[in-house]
Amino acid sequence: MKEATASGKSIEEIRREYARQWGCRPEDLNLEVLSKPGLLVKKWNVKVTWDEQSYSDSASGLSEEAILNSLLDGYDPEDDPQDNKQKSEIDWVGQGNGKAVWDGEKFTLTLGETVRRIEPAPSLGVLRHAGREATQTIDLLGAGTTTLEFYPNETIGELNWEVSVLKDGRKAFLRVHHIAGGRNCLPQNLPEPENFILKEYVAWKVLPGDEKMTAEVLGQDLAAAKIVFGIRDNLWEEVLAVNGNAELIAAEGQPPVLPLNAQIEEFVEAETLIDEKANIDYFASKINLCEKDQVLARKTPGKEGQNGKTIFGTEIPAPKMVDFQFKLGKNTYLSEDGLEVRAACAGSPTRKGNYAYQVESVYVVKADLDLKVGGIDFPGDVIIAGNVHDNLFVRCNGKLQVGGSVSGAKLSAEAGMKIANNVLASQLVVGSMLVFRKELFGRLQEANEALLICIGQMEQMLAASPQVRLGQLFKLLIEKKFSYLPAKYKELEESVKKKDEDFLTPDLIEAIRTLAKNTDGAKALELTDLNILKSAAQTINQFIDSHAHFNRDSANLPCEIGYVQNTVIQCAGSFVCHKGVYNSQVQAGGDIQIHGVCRGGELICNGTKFYAREVGGSAVSSTVLRVEKNSRVNIDYCHANVKIYVGKELITIDERVQRLEVHREEGRVVADRLKWEGND
Repeated sequence: MKEATASGKSIEEIRREYARQWGCRPEDLNLEVLSKPGLLVKKWNVKVTWDEQSYSDSASGLSEEAILNSLLDGYDPEDDPQDNKQKSEIDWVGQGNGKAVWDGEKFTLTLGETVRRIEPAPSLGVLRHAGREATQTIDLLGAGTTTLEFYPNETIGELNWEVSVLKDGRKAFLRVHHIAGGRNCLPQNLPEPENFILKEYVAWKVLPGDEKMTAEVLGQDLAAAKIVFGIRDNLWEEVLAVNGNAELIAAEGQPPVLPLNAQIEEFVEAETLIDEKANIDYFASKINLCEKDQVLARKTPGKEGQNGKTIFGTEIPAPKMVDFQFKLGKNTYLSEDGLEVRAACAGSPTRKGNYAYQVESVYVVKADLDLKVGGIDFPGDVIIAGNVHDNLFVRCNGKLQVGGSVSGAKLSAEAGMKIANNVLASQLVVGSMLVFRKELFGRLQEANEALLICIGQMEQMLAASPQVRLGQLFKLLIEKKFSYLPAKYKELEESVKKKDEDFLTPDLIEAIRTLAKNTDGAKALELTDLNILKSAAQTINQFIDSHAHFNRDSANLPCEIGYVQNTVIQCAGSFVCHKGVYNSQVQAGGDIQIHGVCRGGELICNGTKFYAREVGGSAVSSTVLRVEKNSRVNIDYCHANVKIYVGKELITIDERVQRLEVHREEGRVVADRLKWEGND
């Protein structure tokens, strides 16, 4: 079955053209109209089909003459591409009483008496009249019916080829020489004009070539060249389509399918390039960090390739797939499918060689912490061998150790801090979350104690004077005796906005908000139910009772320093200074030990013991010490102008003393001392 899409001025023109091209009768073609001529397009657009099998079956019983005549029936010389075709302005196909009959060798022309002259066409073939070859115009002079013989020129077709093969067997080529054979032909029906010009009715018809060269012969030649694979399906059609000389691809091997090598996708960040035009924070942390269970690298599995095949049928092996395996360093592990390297802890991820990863839980600075390094924000321990320069910061969730001094910096460590030398004009926080919790816990205790006293007094007054309005009484008590409560609950309300889900419960937050609302100004006057305050106070009491373990929690959060001056220190655990503390504020959740001089500033000890070798000595500013009501204070040498708060009780040291010991006996504070006669 042959198919084509064609366009032309008329359907008959398209039918004749494809009958000529495909070598069939016009009536054997099926035409399906796709579009008709319109305003912009002046041509017909049709789909042309021809069932070759049906045509060959119907034509198998016909003689060569009958087949040729049927092919020429309806032939239009205007459409013939040959150089020697003759044009006519007359649409002569199928018209006239003249006959041209082909007998396999010649055409026998029978023309009526209307024809007076015949012009032969020697270049197209031999015309014989009355047994003689005619080369000049034949004058018939009304002789009646005339019979002539026309022996047309004919060309024998040529078809041959040569097979060549590449040495590697990838391709085979066919060098084809093909010249189509043909013959000048006449239609069966001829017009009978007075002047019959032969060349106007002769047309060139392509005929089959050398019948010895067939598709079977081509297959035999390919087999002789040992070609058994990749022969092109339409090779024979391509051979027949050659006009002249051409080189065709006869067969093509199948190349191997290349493998997909295993790929790696890394999530370990590279160092950030600095844009000099941008605003740069030189103090910012430059450390690459990862969270626990974070993916550091992912492997995409590869896929093996497939072998190819030459035209001789031999296999072409595909290259081997390149694979790799991850190498696990410390603090890393593989996912269950083995395709991901993940961090076993938070820290700084690094790649060591090819496909080897590790996570450092300790960040080490082997020199000073300066602008080259930048600030440090690290989830594990940090060790700095040198000094920490001005305006830099260190934040770590583990322990911080500094081998040198610290000046004008902000340091924060959640699990402890040790600084070998001096700390000047800095801010230090050890166990910030625990510090926050202790401060909140202390403020809750203080506010709740006052609130319970206030509730008790209201109950007594209401029992004595039931006619008194609850809101009016509550507002009066706040204004006269508990004026600090609204501010305290406002501070607590702001504090619980901090995200600390492990510590702050929803009930506690709601209780604080209720008390902040009901103690604020005019809202106190609107109170109508004392149970609102009692319920909130009870919730806070339960929270306080269940979190009485802060002192135990702070035991492993020490802060140890060589020397401190003009510095603010908040430590959730114990505080130890080996040399001296000058004009600084130190707040410790545990014990305090100062093995040198403590002069100026304020020290808050929430532990059970406070010790200092020497306290006070500045005539300009006093030294203030605050300890818990059951704490013990030991000072080897204490100067005048020192204030010691034991709980809420104040002990003022007005003269120099030594071996000062402050403690509580039988519920009261006792200060044992000896007069100090030593020199300043």
